[in-house]
Amino acid sequence: MSRAFISYSHSDEDVIERLHTHLAVIKRNSGLEIWVDSEIVAGGLLDNEIEEALTGSMKSSLPNI
Repeated sequence: MSRAFISYSHSDEDVIERLHTHLAVIKRNSGLEIWVDSEIVAGGLLDNEIEEALTGSMKSSLPNI
C-alpha cells in the first residue's frame, strides 16, 4: 500500500477536501492511503505522529494553488 503525506495551510482546507474527492477512485483502486494532520488526535504527540506518517510516505511537491 502506498501512503501520501499532505502538508498544507489550514486556510486551504477546502482545497484538501476537493483533493480527497478527486483522489477517491485512485484510493479505492490502488489502496492509496492519504494522511493529513487532522488525523492527529487531541493529546497526541504531534512530532511523533508526523514523523511516523512521513516514514514510508511518497514524497512530492506541488505548487501553491
